[in-house]
Amino acid sequence: MTKKEIATLSFKVMSVYAIIQATAQVPSTLYFMSTNDLSGIGMLTFVSVALEPLSWILCGLVLWFAAPLLASLIFKSTVSESVSDTSIKDIQITAFSLAGLYLLASILPELLKSLTMHYAMNAYSVRGESPLTGTIIISVLQIILGLWLLLGSRGLVNFIRSTRRD
Repeated sequence: MTKKEIATLSFKVMSVYAIIQATAQVPSTLYFMSTNDLSGIGMLTFVSVALEPLSWILCGLVLWFAAPLLASLIFKSTVSESVSDTSIKDIQITAFSLAGLYLLASILPELLKSLTMHYAMNAYSVRGESPLTGTIIISVLQIILGLWLLLGSRGLVNFIRSTRRD
């Protein structure tokens, strides 16, 4: 397998993981919908609860179809790619990219839920400092870290390799 094929396969495995995460949350979302009044703040609360599985599904679908593109972004095209092209450095780059992708896929649903709850709290209660502000700030920082791991994995691996050399 070439390094692009390994990366594409890894991204598709992450896609399947995201879909599994979504399906695990569907029963609780349906239960919430059947037991609560869906008017006013109840509807906003339901939207915040339903956004999580929906965003997992969206992440999974986008990741499935964008896997070849992501692999191309990580590994630039070379004229002669053979089966022996994959090295430990390529596997480390793929692993860091997957870690960044996992971080993004896991934090985006939480961020959407927090933003919706933040809006609901401000719309239906006394305005003031929301307890979700810290959660939103941490989520944005995690998104930045996830993007850095996903798109900057080659530089990170080169940095680690340079610190190990004597």
